[in-house]
Amino acid sequence: MATTYLIDSNVLIDYASKKFEPIVEQKLDFIFDQSFNYSVISRIEVLGYNTSDQILNLIENFLATGSVYYVTEEVCQKTILIRRQLPKIKMPDLIIASTALVNNFTLQTRTTEDFKNITELSIADPWTWDHED
Repeated sequence: MATTYLIDSNVLIDYASKKFEPIVEQKLDFIFDQSFNYSVISRIEVLGYNTSDQILNLIENFLATGSVYYVTEEVCQKTILIRRQLPKIKMPDLIIASTALVNNFTLQTRTTEDFKNITELSIADPWTWDHED
């Protein structure tokens, strides 16, 4: 079975900015062409940047092709549980991690260090793909 990802804000931003190596960009193209998932937190982070209306429109159109995951009661409860165990992790990261866990997604992020103590979370770092695959 193929891996299903929850795409973190930094991946969305760097993909839109064409910051990946060509081989990684091709792999991401495949993921984004099939379907992709992201947290409402990532939506807020990505669209919260001060940029032109034209760029915001392009990003909104791109995000509309994916599936946004909102904070459900199950995500809320998972976030609370992790927060009690790991109080130093930032709340947006906790919500994103909980969304991935509740929905059995692998979190695709550059900031693996932010999530390393959430041991049950599966993480993929696309910035290393051209070196691993």
